[in-house]
Parts: sequence; C-alpha cells; structure tokens
Amino acid sequence: MTKHTLAILITAWLAFAAPLAHPAALAQDAPPTLHLEDVRALAYGGDMLAVSDGNDIRLYDADLTEIRVLRGHSKPVRGLAWSPDGAQIASASLDETLRIWDAATGQATATLTGHTDWVFAVAWSPDGTQIASGSADHTARVWDAGGGQTLAVLEGHEKSVTAVAWSPDGTQIATGSADQTARVWDARGGEALAVLEGHGDGVTSVAWSPDGAQIATASWDTSVRLWDPATGDELASLGDHEDSVSAVVWPAEGPFLATAGRDGAVIVWDAETGRAATEFRREGVTFFALAWSPDGATLASADLDGTVTFWDVSGLGAD
Repeated sequence: MTKHTLAILITAWLAFAAPLAHPAALAQDAPPTLHLEDVRALAYGGDMLAVSDGNDIRLYDADLTEIRVLRGHSKPVRGLAWSPDGAQIASASLDETLRIWDAATGQATATLTGHTDWVFAVAWSPDGTQIASGSADHTARVWDAGGGQTLAVLEGHEKSVTAVAWSPDGTQIATGSADQTARVWDARGGEALAVLEGHGDGVTSVAWSPDGAQIATASWDTSVRLWDPATGDELASLGDHEDSVSAVVWPAEGPFLATAGRDGAVIVWDAETGRAATEFRREGVTFFALAWSPDGATLASADLDGTVTFWDVSGLGAD
C-alpha cells in the first residue's frame, strides 16, 4: 500500500474569553451552514471558530463572517486547538509539522518539528503551557508551547495515533490509535498509566468528561465507549450509530456528550443514562469533525463535502 493510499484511508476515517453567540433562530430543518472545500477539523476559541480548509485555516467571528485565513502548511490540516486564553491556535498537518499561530494577526509564531509522519491531532493543555500531538509515526508528543521544544515522546501504540486530549486538571493525556486502543499517560513523565481495550477497530477520537472522571472514545467499529481513566475499566458502550464514528466531544460542563459519524448522524447522549437525548441526520453525508461552542448552545459539524453545519442544542436538559 502506498503512502498516498494510506493517507486517503486514514484521513477518510478521521474527523481536532467570551462565549460564542450564534444567531438566535437555529431551525433544525435549515440550520446555518458554511460551504468550504476540505474541512477535517473545527475548534471554538473565545468569540471565534477555526476551520481547516485544505492547507489553510479559516477564522470566523460570531456572525460566521470570515475574518482571516492562516496560510503556511504545505499539506492539509487535520487538527486544530485554541490556547485557553483564545490568543493562539495550534494546528496539526499532513506535512508532519505543527504550527502555532497568533489569532489576532494570523501570523505563524512557531513551527514544531519532530514527528516523522503525518500529524493528525493536537490539544492544548488547560494551563496553556504545553501542547500534545498525535501522529502516524505511532507516537504522541508533548511540546513546550512557548519554546516549541519536545518535552516527552509517548511511545506504546502500534499504529497511528489519531487523537489526543488533556485531562481537565492537566496532569494526564489520553490518546486514541488505529491499533484499536486508547491509552492514558502521565503528562509530566510520559509514563503509560492505563490501556483502554475493547474496541474492535481503530479509535478515531477521545474526550475527557468535564469532571475528569470519564474518558469517551469513538471508533471505526461504530461504537462510543465510556471508560474509567484511573482503572482502564469500560463503564458503558453507547449504540445507535450505523457506521464508523469519527468524533466525540464533551461540552465545558453538563451531563451530555456528542458524537458524529459516517452514517450522517450527529447524536447527543446523556452520559448518565447512556441514552440518546437528541440527534440530527443528513442522509448520504459523512461527518468528520465536531465542536461544541463554549456556551454549550451550538454543535458545529463538518462533513465530506466541505459543509460546516451549526446545530441548535440550547434546549438540552429543558423540562
């Protein structure tokens, strides 16, 4: 299998201040949309939304007006993350690098090199001092966000590391891999603390619950699973997706989590009951990426045809 073919196969499965306020009326039969070309990553930060579009990153304000385009990667961007203060963006690319950008100017302030294959995922630590990344070179890395140096290389996965996420307290990192496992790591020393085994196919996305008590994983095996990060035990398996699940996200607070998949479904789950609270479907669509707005009122999804759709979830939990 050629490297180009493998890139197509992997990326086809992968989907990574003031709260962002979207238009008040988000009718579910005709939600607001953006139409781009090659969207594989979404990230909210402060009052802006970052969207990958091929090699570029487009920034939108609260009215979904494009305010700037970040250019510099030589191959498609596959992961995005905002710094906690909303001042910077980190991007992961198939050009084997990460970049840090000044959101106000659109200028790249650092290029992080060290991975030896495509970089799929990036996440910023809660305190803003470090960045984690996942790569097709089978490793995750922890970087100094200020100086760009590699602080730790997390080795143990047997295939591409497709997802990374920091625990809310910043002491641990969760990774997901095409080797069908997720792992929990000590963020400071880089030691593996737990291996989460149970998926029957590659893990595409990982997310910590807001209280840090659970990790959610999504997989090509069509399932979403919840885990105890301390023990590595599986707590629950969520059904209802009919094809591979590309993304899982937890909001900043609350009992819900959301998933998106190749079956054209965006499903919001009640994590306490394991049941679907609501869902949105677009027939014939493959969803790759998902992001929850900081105010918890909107879910943004990205699909194969380059459409970003904004779903109103402001009524979740209402009696």
